[in-house]
Amino acid sequence: MQERWRHIIRRHKELKNYATEVLLAVEKPDLIIAGKVGALVAVKYFREIKPHYLIVAYREIGGADGFIITAHFISNIHDIRRRRIVWKS
Repeated sequence: MQERWRHIIRRHKELKNYATEVLLAVEKPDLIIAGKVGALVAVKYFREIKPHYLIVAYREIGGADGFIITAHFISNIHDIRRRRIVWKS
């Protein structure tokens, strides 16, 4: 987990203080859309954070296991909503 987190914050420094929110986005997403090559993308809205939407790409590996590929904040989910919705709360 630490190696993946270092990789993510190296590319997205704005996430440095948001490890809990990244995990929450995967555990309790508002929306899950299909990602690339079998990945899933969790979308979580945080009213108190700007930009408001946290996007977390991850891959499941059997059952409850998996790993986070990357994460970042976006201000508008209009473009990503064009992708196939896998699950919606």
